[in-house]
Amino acid sequence: MERYKVLIVDDDQDLLKVLHRKLTRAGFDVMCAEDGLSATGIAVRERPDVVLLDVQLPGGSGPHVLQRLRNLLPLAAVPVVVMSACTPEVGLSLIANGADEFLQKPVDPAKLIEAIYGVLGGTEA
Repeated sequence: MERYKVLIVDDDQDLLKVLHRKLTRAGFDVMCAEDGLSATGIAVRERPDVVLLDVQLPGGSGPHVLQRLRNLLPLAAVPVVVMSACTPEVGLSLIANGADEFLQKPVDPAKLIEAIYGVLGGTEA
């Protein structure tokens, strides 16, 4: 059975650890990046099935990372779930600019897993 690859991009190390543990237990292969620049490099190298993206990041904000992913042909169709404490209006703006889903922080891991399967077409690996 194939496992979906998830790239989590967030500069909150505690949140990365929690989400990494929860998603790994849920059956995902998980990679992490703490800034926008390394997120793009990891995405190009590893080709994740979905990207979980914070908005405020060092080394390139979430919207810049989203734009870079959408401009790279091999990654243009990779679903992106934005996770942020920003206002819902910012989330809607990001969806209008290429994100697939927006979740308000703090993120409930169960809702996050549901959103991941939702953007992947609703099927579990």
